[in-house]
Amino acid sequence: MKYILSDSVAMTRTDYGYVILDTRKSKYFQVNAVAGEMLKLLASGRCVSDVAQSVADTYDIPGTRVLRDLEALISEALGACIIEQVSE
Repeated sequence: MKYILSDSVAMTRTDYGYVILDTRKSKYFQVNAVAGEMLKLLASGRCVSDVAQSVADTYDIPGTRVLRDLEALISEALGACIIEQVSE
């Protein structure tokens, strides 16, 4: 599956991770650096398995843990309308 950032979402890096602003709902979210990188990679059009592998390699984290965390992040981000699923 592939995802994009919602049209109403802006994301920026901070000293502590990323801040995500939903301009439509006037809400903001904070995520750590790894979660922010996951969202950026997803929004660039990469599939879930590619994102998980890239993060596992970059941060030397077991792939199964990354995939589990990524799936949880996707679920939360979809629920908050931060990302949207797109056709492949």
